[in-house]
Amino acid sequence: MNTLVATKDASPKKYGNYIDPTKFIPLPENPDVKIARVTERSQYRRCRRQWNYAFREELQPRELDADARTLGTAVHAALAAFYTSMMGYPYDVEDPKDACLRVWADYVDTLDPEQFDLGTNILHGYFPFAEVEDKDFVPEMVEQTLYAPASPGVYLQGTMDLIVRRKSDSTLWILDHKTYRTFLTPEQIEFDDQLIAYIWLARQNGIPVRGAYFNQLRKKVPTKPLLLKNGTLSKNKNIDSDKATYLAEIRLRGFDPKDYADILEVLPDSVFYKREPVIRTNRQLDSFQENLFHETSEMHDPRTPIYPSKTRECIYCDFKQLCRVQEDKGDVENMKQFLYVRTAESPNRRES
Repeated sequence: MNTLVATKDASPKKYGNYIDPTKFIPLPENPDVKIARVTERSQYRRCRRQWNYAFREELQPRELDADARTLGTAVHAALAAFYTSMMGYPYDVEDPKDACLRVWADYVDTLDPEQFDLGTNILHGYFPFAEVEDKDFVPEMVEQTLYAPASPGVYLQGTMDLIVRRKSDSTLWILDHKTYRTFLTPEQIEFDDQLIAYIWLARQNGIPVRGAYFNQLRKKVPTKPLLLKNGTLSKNKNIDSDKATYLAEIRLRGFDPKDYADILEVLPDSVFYKREPVIRTNRQLDSFQENLFHETSEMHDPRTPIYPSKTRECIYCDFKQLCRVQEDKGDVENMKQFLYVRTAESPNRRES
C-alpha cells in the first residue's frame, strides 16, 4: 500500500514542470480501502448526521429540487466542455463556446426556467472574461480525479476542475470553478481548505502545481441602468453592474457614450467574475497532512459517534425530514424507503 510522502516543493528546477500520469497513485483494488472525498470533509465537520446520511448510507432525496447545487453542477459541466475543447487534438473538434453551450443545453429540463436563464447569462458573460484572463493559460487536464493515502486504510479522493500551465513561466496551477452570489473575501479564502487539499493531492501525485485559483462566477446578472423620466439613463454609481452592461444599454437606446463618460469611468470592468490566487507554504501543507490523517481516521472509525449539529441552516438540508423523525424516535427506515434512494441508483445523481 502507498504511504504518505513528504510535501513536495513546486520549484520547476527541482521537480520539472510537466505532468506524468504514470506517477499518479492508483486506488488499491481492495474492498477494505475506504475513500474520503475532498468535498465531504466540510460536511462531516458541519453535521455528522448529515454526512452519515449522504456518504456512509449514500442517501439522496427521490425528488430533487433544482437548487443552487444543481445550477453549480450544470455550470461546472459546461465549463468542463469549454476548456476540454481547448486541449488540442483529439478534443479540438468544436469551438469552445459552442461546446460549452451544447452541454449547457442538456440542462434545460433539469433547471427551472429562471435558473436556466441565469446560467445562460453567466456563461455568456464568462466568455469575454475568459478571453482576457486565459491568455496566459494552456489547459492541461480537465476534471482530473486523483487519489492519495490519507491515513491507514483511507485514501483521499479529489477531482480538480482544471489544471493549466502558465505560458509566461511554465508553472502549473489548479483552477477551481465556484458559483457564488457574492465573492469570497480574502479572509474566507484563507480559511477555506478545499484548494489546499487539491494542491496537496496534486503534489502527492507528482504534479508540481505552484498553487490554485478560485475562479469565481457570481450567480447574478448585471443590473441594467434605469431609464429616467427625463429620458436619460440613471448614473447611480452604486449600481451592481459593469462597464460592458452599461455601455450596451447606452448603445441600445441610441445615446452618445460621451454623455456617460463620468459613470463609465467609475464602473468596474467586471464585478461578476474574479480569480483569486491561493498559494500555500510547505509548512501549511504539512499541517494539512497531519490534520487530514486525524480527520480521515476519525471519519472511518466505526466507533466515531454520529450526532446532529442543529442550526438555522438545517431548513436547507436534504435530510431535515429524516432528521425530524429520528429525533422523535420514529420509523426512520420506513421514511428512508419512501423519501430517499441510494445515490448510485438515483437517475438524478447529484454530487455533494
